[in-house]
Amino acid sequence: MTNRDPRDVRSEYESAPSPQEWWRVEVARFLYPDVSFADAYAGSLSYMESVLKDVDTLSKEQFEAGTLIGFELRLESGAEVRKAMFPRLPTPGALLWLCCDLAKPGDIIVVRHYIAHKDMVEMRAPWPFSMDVAVSLVSPDPAALVPPPRRRFGRR
Repeated sequence: MTNRDPRDVRSEYESAPSPQEWWRVEVARFLYPDVSFADAYAGSLSYMESVLKDVDTLSKEQFEAGTLIGFELRLESGAEVRKAMFPRLPTPGALLWLCCDLAKPGDIIVVRHYIAHKDMVEMRAPWPFSMDVAVSLVSPDPAALVPPPRRRFGRR
């Protein structure tokens, strides 16, 4: 299947009776290109049921604002970059241990904190570094962990 012109897709979306109706037509066209439109449209209903289950699961699994969702450790040595992703922050001692095993003197250690609803927080330090530097590297900027103010819709 060839990619359709984005202008055509937008035009179809804007002229559809609803976004959900556009979705059914789009899915039917993509999943069932070799059957009649009526059959494809009917087939999209069973796919919609699985999609709605997936959306429900995703909604339950979404991260609250300010939640750490990943920690990346990068070791940069000239043009060479080695990296690993972790689902949580290491302790400062664990970071030092990892660097003892993986880094060479002069490597730049880059840590990235991925925080829900915020930009990534990145910090760097040349290896080897002290325990106090390790503490600062695994402590994301506290401002990055503050959730945005709640807005009340419909009221001023």
